[in-house]
Amino acid sequence: LAAMKAHTEHPVVQEQGCWALCNLVADRIMGNNVRIAIVDMGGIVSVLAAMKTHTEHAVVQEQGCRALCNLTNNEATAIADVGVIVSVLAAMKTHEESSHVQEQGCMVLCNLANNDVNNTAIAAAGGIPVVLAA
Repeated sequence: LAAMKAHTEHPVVQEQGCWALCNLVADRIMGNNVRIAIVDMGGIVSVLAAMKTHTEHAVVQEQGCRALCNLTNNEATAIADVGVIVSVLAAMKTHEESSHVQEQGCMVLCNLANNDVNNTAIAAAGGIPVVLAA
């Protein structure tokens, strides 16, 4: 997270930072504890900042969505409030040609769609046609 915050203008640092966060959270033994720590330390905000800064870089969007997929796994309600839905949909719209962005974006939205509040938010943000086009 420190490297991502220190090098916000470097897309490769952001891509690799997102990739690292994704893999740390994916650890089957320590995953949930690591996920909670990363969320508490501002990991989701850092991923969203990377995606906002590097909208034209499909690989940053892909790895950002991949990280968000793992980070949103058990905290769907709280996490949707910080702008994840809007950021994911923007990435999917911008990179319609990238099957990787589409796949990872759909996975994030799937995690978030586990409750009615998020379902409504996804629909209100225009998510249904974006998912159908993926």
